[in-house]
Amino acid sequence: MLHQRLAWPGRPWQQARPFWPCAHAFARHPAKSASPKLAEHLSQSADVYGQLAQAAGATVAAAVGTTQLGRGLIVSRDIPSSREPLVSVPVQNALIIADDPVGSISIYSDRAHRTWQEANGELPELLLEFLQGDARWDIRMAAWLLYVKQLAAQQDSLPLWRAYLALLPQEQDICCLLNYNRWEAAQLQLPELVAEAAVQADWAAYLHGKYLHCKSGSLGPLALSSSLAESLWAISMVRSRTFSEDLAGECLTLMVPYADLANHSFDNNSTFCMSRDSKSFQLQSLRPLSAGDEVTITYGATKPNAECLRDYGFVVPGNPFDRVQFTSSSAASSSSSSSSSSSSSSSSSLDEQDPLPGLNPVSLLQVGEPCCAKGSVTG
Repeated sequence: MLHQRLAWPGRPWQQARPFWPCAHAFARHPAKSASPKLAEHLSQSADVYGQLAQAAGATVAAAVGTTQLGRGLIVSRDIPSSREPLVSVPVQNALIIADDPVGSISIYSDRAHRTWQEANGELPELLLEFLQGDARWDIRMAAWLLYVKQLAAQQDSLPLWRAYLALLPQEQDICCLLNYNRWEAAQLQLPELVAEAAVQADWAAYLHGKYLHCKSGSLGPLALSSSLAESLWAISMVRSRTFSEDLAGECLTLMVPYADLANHSFDNNSTFCMSRDSKSFQLQSLRPLSAGDEVTITYGATKPNAECLRDYGFVVPGNPFDRVQFTSSSAASSSSSSSSSSSSSSSSSLDEQDPLPGLNPVSLLQVGEPCCAKGSVTG
């Protein structure tokens, strides 16, 4: 989804949402290098992902396999050059909305809604009006996902989305900050993230009550969600798995089955974009690749670990974009004490908590109301 712009934290802008936490991630359920047991499980489930790709009508040069991160997309043949499609999913098999359909253009997204309905059946008028309305992009996409989940539960309905939903994490397995309870957030021992977790929890509860709840929400007649946990799941999927793209000046958010299996790397070998004819969403190579290479994209080209943990539930060891903030007074103090013994200064530095890097400018902590306009980076 990505196209380096300012957007609500969480979406990849020229990045995408991961399925699996990065290796050695610090989160509620840290993932380590793939174990033999996991490799066996992935091998047994390879057919499931193959069936997902087939149901999505995807053209693929990458299959799901075992990686150092646990699970990811592996190139199945040599890719001799850059900008070759690795995964291509027709737009009628993706959920697509305009970020600001009221205040900006929404030509492509309106057409995408018609295309989706031609392939999957008509959307309820109440939902379609909501998708094309002025609510935040993430809550609109969450409502669509909940509707798809509801419909896919019916026999012989939406086979692609039934297969896709079956592979998504359950609410208790989601690691982004939105899902931390107060006890879990306290274990982070970083005041800024603890406060952010509390604000996000309140924000999600507000969205649930205002829009999604089957009794109190404005979408109540659709019976999309009967519990906060169900709404949290949908919002988390949207925050962590959708792509952001700019098409002829129209800012889009997309949820694309199979394409979102690509893992994150700051040295990514691939990117994502719409095809030239705008009929499919693609993962494309950025350089020649060999069979067996993992397909990686960036979830945020300059994302520090505080934001990776907040949005996706993992951290990157040795993240080159983590920063320690120094003030002029601290620098002067450091200079004046430079004659101190190295053992003494080393000991004291271990006892002090490094300040947390500043969070994304569109952090929930920096907005006045629970439901605010996003600033601009998806990632």
